Amino acid sequence: MSHPMYQEIMRFTQQNPRMPFILATVVEAVGATPRGIGASMALAIDKQAMLTWGTIGGGCVEGEVKQASLQLFQSQEKIRVVNVSLMGAPGDKSEDVCGGSMKVLLEKFTPGQAEIGSQPGHQAEIGSQPIGKSGHQAEIGSQTIEKSGQAEIAHQPIGKSGQPIGKSGQAEIMHQPIGKSGQAEIVHQPIGKSKLTLLVMAAGIGSRYGGTKQIEPIGPTGEIIVDYSVSDASAAGFDHVVLIIRPDLQEQFEPIVARWKKNFGIQISYVYQELTKNLPAGFQIPSGRVKPWGTCHAILCAKDIIKTPFAAINADDYYGPESYQVLAQFLRNVKPDENKYAMVAYLLSNTLSEHGPVSRGVCQEKDGLLERVIEHTKLELQNGQLYSNGILQSHLNPNMPVSMNFWGFTPTIFEWLAHGFHEFLQTMPDPLKSEYYIPLAVDQGLSNHHFTVSMLHSPAKWVGITYKEDVPFVRKFLPSLNLGIWKK
Repeated sequence: MSHPMYQEIMRFTQQNPRMPFILATVVEAVGATPRGIGASMALAIDKQAMLTWGTIGGGCVEGEVKQASLQLFQSQEKIRVVNVSLMGAPGDKSEDVCGGSMKVLLEKFTPGQAEIGSQPGHQAEIGSQPIGKSGHQAEIGSQTIEKSGQAEIAHQPIGKSGQPIGKSGQAEIMHQPIGKSGQAEIVHQPIGKSKLTLLVMAAGIGSRYGGTKQIEPIGPTGEIIVDYSVSDASAAGFDHVVLIIRPDLQEQFEPIVARWKKNFGIQISYVYQELTKNLPAGFQIPSGRVKPWGTCHAILCAKDIIKTPFAAINADDYYGPESYQVLAQFLRNVKPDENKYAMVAYLLSNTLSEHGPVSRGVCQEKDGLLERVIEHTKLELQNGQLYSNGILQSHLNPNMPVSMNFWGFTPTIFEWLAHGFHEFLQTMPDPLKSEYYIPLAVDQGLSNHHFTVSMLHSPAKWVGITYKEDVPFVRKFLPSLNLGIWKK
């Protein structure tokens, strides 16, 4: 039972000893698929939501598996096989279309009647036990699915047709309006007893953007990108948000923070990233320096507040709900004093901007662990080839995993960052503009075997804002999530 997913299932069954769950395992993968044979996830209905642990690829794959699992919960069957085609409709060129197919084995277990965690994908003998009083319908809260015609699965409504709501047919996790009121009913219930913190880095100047992009209204009712991040993190079990800002931004963030408290009921802490913080004795700030010291310094500014495992994100990047679930699962299984960290990786091709060069940390992985992360600045794609600072990078390809500054740390990282920051100040090439980036600090720590970093792969889409020209695309992408009616 050492796998994090099974540990979460154990916690759930201990707290809910009479509630069944389903183990979904990929038993066949043909062609291009988001996950291979053996990948697994678990599902269980709790109150008005279907809880999930692990991932078999997200998107339409998990959408079909969740729908089939709901039907299996209603039946007296123990096992079902789901065939998932990833070919897409004719002419569909979306990033979710992989082109392959998968077979997923669903096994229904009832606590006390089967042992899990030994061999995923192997059948276990369990007694037949109908779900719900009638034996033919799953009970969710006080209403049955047959009566209401709707159920929320991992915060996703299932309509009377049995299909996930959304034009693409893809599972659109969270944020979908349900019920007669049309208001989004989002369940933000932490899983387990572990305390998790979300650190949001929002102190950047946005020099390439030309303004404070972290508070740019993007969503259908004026939401900013970090609204979505806090919503997704809250649903994954994060219960404390540490907001790293410049002092001059607090007034602008106060109404934003107020709606986080009203909508999600989570703890919020402000931390200022100031040039004078955490400087070594005797160090003088270079005359004319205005730019913050970088992402490592931003994290270091929160060292006196964060006492739990935590995620660190950029305020102007959208990472997707599945990414928070994956990272939360990892963080719930590390202790605050362990030197075990994680990074959620994305494909380089999915993170470039059409409107100018960007900075990306290109990753090298071995046996599930990050070996190196190399920061490339002014990276752009020209005629199918990658250039950094105008120089052809023939060793890079668009399918390489990159860091998008979505990290999982424990408080032990602060000591390492303080050491590295002091060294950076002594060697920075440009006193007015050089920044101490997280990928550099992580690469130095890995080289010195100071800690390990697990590579977590997310099927979610990433979008972010670097240039003004990025806004229209991000605006088109985010409204499909439909946060619903905010409590102002």
